[in-house]
Amino acid sequence: SVGLKLNFSPSTVGTLVTSYLASNVHVAGNYAYVTDDSGNSASVQRIINISNPAAPVQVAATSHSARVIDTFVSGNYAYVAIADAGLAIVDISNPAAPVTRSTYNTPSWAQHVQVIGNYAYVADWVDGGLQIINVSNPNAPTFVGSYNSPGTAERLFVSGNIAYLADGTSGLAIFDISNPAAPVLLTTYPGTTSGVYIVGNYAYVTGSGFKILNVSNPAAPVLVGASSDVAIGGDIYVNEGYAYIADTSLKVINVSDPASPTLVASHESGVYGVFPVGRYAYLAASDFKVVALGNYAASGVFTSSVIDAGPHVGYTTLGYTATTPTNTAITLDVRAGNTPSPDGSWTAWQTGVANGGNIAALGVNRYAQYRANLSTSDTTVTPLLQDVTLNYSRYAYTAALVSSAYNSASLNNLFDELAWTQTLPAGTEVRIQIQTAPNNAGVPGTWSTWVGPDSTAGSYWSSANTFSGGCSGAATVTCVTLANFLRDSLNDQWLQYKVILVSDGSATPTLAGIGLTY
Repeated sequence: SVGLKLNFSPSTVGTLVTSYLASNVHVAGNYAYVTDDSGNSASVQRIINISNPAAPVQVAATSHSARVIDTFVSGNYAYVAIADAGLAIVDISNPAAPVTRSTYNTPSWAQHVQVIGNYAYVADWVDGGLQIINVSNPNAPTFVGSYNSPGTAERLFVSGNIAYLADGTSGLAIFDISNPAAPVLLTTYPGTTSGVYIVGNYAYVTGSGFKILNVSNPAAPVLVGASSDVAIGGDIYVNEGYAYIADTSLKVINVSDPASPTLVASHESGVYGVFPVGRYAYLAASDFKVVALGNYAASGVFTSSVIDAGPHVGYTTLGYTATTPTNTAITLDVRAGNTPSPDGSWTAWQTGVANGGNIAALGVNRYAQYRANLSTSDTTVTPLLQDVTLNYSRYAYTAALVSSAYNSASLNNLFDELAWTQTLPAGTEVRIQIQTAPNNAGVPGTWSTWVGPDSTAGSYWSSANTFSGGCSGAATVTCVTLANFLRDSLNDQWLQYKVILVSDGSATPTLAGIGLTY
């Protein structure tokens, strides 16, 4: 999503004193789920109402007779890493009355957990490494697969079919988990690693400072940027172009240019966990703290990259999804052109396009770009633009017509020529294939495969097929090179043709007539 720029000036606006050491935090809706680690079985998970950031209120606490290290919330469940007791699954459908549904004992000390779909992925410290658990039944989690990494598995992040494991001094271990039952180690990036977060093609890594890796090829990560402003770093969350890092203090790093991460703010001390939402960051910093990160700019403009719509027959409407709190607004402008980069040949900006508004004036130009204008008169809130859709019409890229079966009434046909009449606008083509069958008591027997001039499946005749198809002509096309079995006078009493119409989307070919001489 796109919102107004946040002008960072962090200040702590709310605190809830915990009994032990608030070590991690996960926020979902109006609640923060905080691990309060006593170093022994007295540890608890606290559920805190944060609807008023200045006055957080605890609504419940759960004990698991073990240390409580980390929490991940998905749907109506909190998944809690409880050290040597493994993973606890807690029903939080009523946050004020949480119910522990089950516990799964991992081999080592569960340190960190992430849940995607039916699987919980656990960083399981020494001798546990990566653990994958099926949690589709919260009452009965089951083992799926694991990989015992050589280091101290501290945190992880799963993105698609790849799992990134912060494995302590052993580095960043990267796994292919397309088969969850058998994770495959792709590579390990060296250097002490204690935290990792993935956005797009980049891995944001903490442990021995702060590094940004290009992981577009997960098997070969490449360092693209680093910051010396992070001493060690642990928990990390990346959002809207900023990395929020739990370090000796909360560090906020601008990562909009991955090659040049820049410190923009530092606040509090002894921060163990961080979870940013909007203009607030929720900290596990011995106690639970709510930090107002700053205020939003009064206005701002976001210009999209150029969108390649491909060939088409015209734009229709523009649609978008946005959140506009009271005193905020978003307007959209759009323009188009036939060059990949905007220049003087592009249309002027069509401004103030309503949601669902008509953009037919952009014509059939291939490339387009939109511009979002955001504003607020209350700098504590920002409008958010979630997505934009430029709608346009085009012809189907391909379509096929199969003729009815034709009975030539002869068992021993010898085919001489294929001809048809067509109209081909630029970017279109007509392709022809034929199949035949012997007679079987007045109906077709077994059909041959669909073929073209070389008798192989998938080949075809077209006006471009001047060599192998022996075709000539543009509007009226004649092809004299026919498949061998069409000229052997055997088993060809029944025949069918298939017409395949091909388009780049901007126009349609037409077929006016077709004939096969025999």
